[in-house]
Amino acid sequence: MAYGNEICDEELEIIFLFLKFDFTDGKRIMLKKIYYIAYFSNNEEKRKRDAVPAADLQVSYLSQVFSEIGYEVEILSPNIPNNGKKIFHIQKGFVKQVEKNINVRYFNCLESSSRIIRYFSRRIAVLSAARYLKGVKDGKIVIYHSRIFYPFYHLLKRIGRDYILELEEIYLDVIGDDKKRKREISEVSKATAYILPSIPLAEEVTQGKKYVLYHGSCRNEKQIGMGFHDGRIHVVYAGTFDPRVIGKLSLIQAAEYLDERYHIHVIGFGRNQSDVDRIIGEVNEMQGKSCKVTYDGLLLGEDYISFLQSCDIGMFSRDPNGRDINSSFPSKIMSYLSNGLHVVATRADSIERSEVGNIVCFCNTNDPKDVADAIMHVDLSVPYDSREKLMEIESRLKVNLKQLLSNFD
Repeated sequence: MAYGNEICDEELEIIFLFLKFDFTDGKRIMLKKIYYIAYFSNNEEKRKRDAVPAADLQVSYLSQVFSEIGYEVEILSPNIPNNGKKIFHIQKGFVKQVEKNINVRYFNCLESSSRIIRYFSRRIAVLSAARYLKGVKDGKIVIYHSRIFYPFYHLLKRIGRDYILELEEIYLDVIGDDKKRKREISEVSKATAYILPSIPLAEEVTQGKKYVLYHGSCRNEKQIGMGFHDGRIHVVYAGTFDPRVIGKLSLIQAAEYLDERYHIHVIGFGRNQSDVDRIIGEVNEMQGKSCKVTYDGLLLGEDYISFLQSCDIGMFSRDPNGRDINSSFPSKIMSYLSNGLHVVATRADSIERSEVGNIVCFCNTNDPKDVADAIMHVDLSVPYDSREKLMEIESRLKVNLKQLLSNFD
């Protein structure tokens, strides 16, 4: 045993066992449990399951928050590999611990080089997860909204189970199909309560039900970026190249109005190679300008974090009249802030009324000149700490989630 203020590993283990045991009746106290239905990737070669990197970040962070407020989390992940070497290969389900009190359950699926087989495999995996969930009697249920997850909504409504819907966006706002959008709104209205990214979306879908505002990960990333040390101000766009989402990336054209003090970086991914080629083409058109413009590829993990931290300003630009601008919240803004960047964003109700609206610099339109003007108005000499702001938001998020979940006891 250690003495004074020091606590040794053996004492910590005893304290942990003490806290986990109920001495009033001799029974072990188990953590309350959350079943979290969401896609979550696994990169092991022979057990690969694919998911979107941004979704991975959201699910990982929210699972950690659930764990920190006293819950054991089991992520039910009915995803499959996005491609395969064979036409038909059965990949067995498995359970993997990703962190203490956080496990991921993957389901049997078909790994295939055939798009048609993968289509059916995704639905088989979802139905397998629904069948597993139907057998769960205790615990709270959180679902990350996806149109492929509609069977979960129907199942839980049929058996009378409450659930919280994590609704990050209305997908049909991106596609622009009003008829199908009505069905999506109808489906999300089945939820008992919500985790939502923006106040405008809450005003549309909650119908008086309880909700918690959650813009994205508030994780303060460890400082690993070394900077570029070239005397320039580095502005970065990181995210999707899908033209349905971003339209024309006006940050690239903003180089016309910025001088040699600035360097614009574009990193991210597209739905396909043509999306990437389009961005590379736009970057190439800006070569020779006073403002330097580069396409820096798709960066993940520590490479992504290090790159962001080497920049000064993060950019979110979107058509302010876009259908989806208020039914979602750009998680990249939270990513920029968690890495210490200033943020310039297209003016939108969802961002202005958010918990970070008072530290974002806005441009009134998506016009390249307006974007450039907003960038030039960022004063890097003024003391600024975005990470401290995120710590305040995270503390509030934990309190609000704990209160929301307690309503299901």
